[in-house]
Amino acid sequence: MLDTYRSLANCKLHSLGRARLLFRQAKGIYRLNLMSSGYGTAAHQIAAINEMNAEDRFDIDDYQERYDEAVAEAEEQRRRRAAARGKPQNPDPGGTGRCRCRGGTRSP
Repeated sequence: MLDTYRSLANCKLHSLGRARLLFRQAKGIYRLNLMSSGYGTAAHQIAAINEMNAEDRFDIDDYQERYDEAVAEAEEQRRRRAAARGKPQNPDPGGTGRCRCRGGTRSP
Protein backbone atom coordinates (compact mmCIF):
# COMPACT_ATOMS: atom_id res chain seq x y z
CA MET A 1 0.00 0.00 0.00
CA LEU A 2 1.26 3.46 -0.88
CA ASP A 3 1.38 6.04 1.87
CA THR A 4 0.28 8.97 -0.26
CA TYR A 5 -2.77 11.06 -1.04
CA ARG A 6 -5.23 9.83 -3.65
CA SER A 7 -5.06 13.13 -5.55
CA LEU A 8 -1.28 12.86 -5.85
CA ALA A 9 -1.48 9.24 -6.99
CA ASN A 10 -4.16 10.13 -9.57
CA CYS A 11 -2.07 13.00 -10.88
CA LYS A 12 0.96 10.75 -11.30
CA LEU A 13 -1.10 7.99 -12.94
CA HIS A 14 -2.40 10.52 -15.47
CA SER A 15 1.19 11.59 -16.19
CA LEU A 16 2.20 7.98 -16.80
CA GLY A 17 -0.82 7.56 -19.06
CA ARG A 18 0.13 10.58 -21.17
CA ALA A 19 3.58 9.00 -21.60
CA ARG A 20 1.80 5.76 -22.60
CA LEU A 21 3.63 3.85 -19.87
CA LEU A 22 0.36 2.51 -18.55
CA PHE A 23 -3.26 2.30 -19.62
CA ARG A 24 -6.41 2.55 -17.55
CA GLN A 25 -8.48 -0.61 -17.94
CA ALA A 26 -11.22 0.22 -15.42
CA LYS A 27 -11.61 2.30 -12.29
CA GLY A 28 -8.54 1.54 -10.17
CA ILE A 29 -7.17 -1.02 -12.65
CA TYR A 30 -4.19 -0.16 -14.84
CA ARG A 31 -2.12 -2.15 -17.33
CA LEU A 32 1.57 -1.53 -17.92
CA ASN A 33 2.75 -0.89 -21.45
CA LEU A 34 4.06 -4.17 -22.85
CA MET A 35 7.39 -2.54 -23.70
CA SER A 36 7.98 -1.79 -20.01
CA SER A 37 6.63 -5.06 -18.60
CA GLY A 38 8.65 -8.04 -17.42
CA TYR A 39 8.56 -11.36 -19.24
CA GLY A 40 9.71 -14.89 -18.53
CA THR A 41 11.77 -15.09 -21.70
CA ALA A 42 13.00 -12.78 -24.41
CA ALA A 43 10.92 -14.72 -26.93
CA HIS A 44 7.73 -13.97 -24.97
CA GLN A 45 8.66 -10.30 -24.79
CA ILE A 46 9.38 -10.04 -28.51
CA ALA A 47 6.12 -11.81 -29.37
CA ALA A 48 4.09 -9.49 -27.11
CA ILE A 49 5.77 -6.35 -28.45
CA ASN A 50 5.27 -7.45 -32.05
CA GLU A 51 1.53 -7.74 -31.37
CA MET A 52 1.32 -4.22 -29.90
CA ASN A 53 -0.55 -1.38 -31.51
CA ALA A 54 2.06 0.85 -33.19
CA GLU A 55 0.57 3.89 -31.41
CA ASP A 56 1.58 2.45 -28.02
CA ARG A 57 5.22 1.73 -28.81
CA PHE A 58 8.13 3.78 -27.47
CA ASP A 59 10.42 3.17 -30.43
CA ILE A 60 8.49 5.26 -32.93
CA ASP A 61 10.07 8.34 -34.46
CA ASP A 62 7.52 10.83 -33.12
CA TYR A 63 7.16 9.47 -29.56
CA GLN A 64 8.51 12.65 -27.94
CA GLU A 65 6.34 14.91 -30.10
CA ARG A 66 3.25 12.87 -29.24
CA TYR A 67 4.08 13.03 -25.55
CA ASP A 68 4.61 16.81 -25.72
CA GLU A 69 1.26 17.21 -27.50
CA ALA A 70 -0.51 15.08 -24.87
CA VAL A 71 1.00 17.19 -22.07
CA ALA A 72 0.01 20.43 -23.82
CA GLU A 73 -3.53 19.13 -24.41
CA ALA A 74 -3.89 18.08 -20.76
CA GLU A 75 -2.64 21.50 -19.66
CA GLU A 76 -5.16 23.25 -21.91
CA GLN A 77 -7.99 21.07 -20.58
CA ARG A 78 -6.92 21.92 -17.03
CA ARG A 79 -6.98 25.63 -17.88
CA ARG A 80 -10.44 25.39 -19.46
CA ARG A 81 -11.86 23.52 -16.46
CA ALA A 82 -10.33 26.04 -14.05
CA ALA A 83 -11.69 28.95 -16.09
CA ALA A 84 -15.16 27.36 -16.14
CA ARG A 85 -15.03 27.11 -12.35
CA GLY A 86 -13.79 30.69 -12.09
CA LYS A 87 -10.55 29.68 -10.41
CA PRO A 88 -7.36 31.70 -10.92
CA GLN A 89 -4.69 30.09 -13.04
CA ASN A 90 -1.59 28.67 -11.42
CA PRO A 91 1.20 29.23 -13.94
CA ASP A 92 3.70 26.51 -14.64
CA PRO A 93 6.82 28.30 -13.37
CA GLY A 94 9.31 25.95 -14.94
CA GLY A 95 7.34 25.31 -18.11
CA THR A 96 7.63 21.58 -17.48
CA GLY A 97 4.00 20.64 -18.13
CA ARG A 98 4.21 18.32 -15.15
CA CYS A 99 1.45 17.89 -12.68
CA ARG A 100 1.08 20.41 -9.98
CA CYS A 101 -0.04 18.03 -7.30
CA ARG A 102 0.98 19.13 -3.88
CA GLY A 103 2.05 16.99 -1.03
CA GLY A 104 3.80 13.72 -1.02
CA THR A 105 3.62 11.15 1.69
CA ARG A 106 1.05 11.47 4.42
CA SER A 107 2.03 12.93 7.73
CA PRO A 108 1.54 10.70 10.79
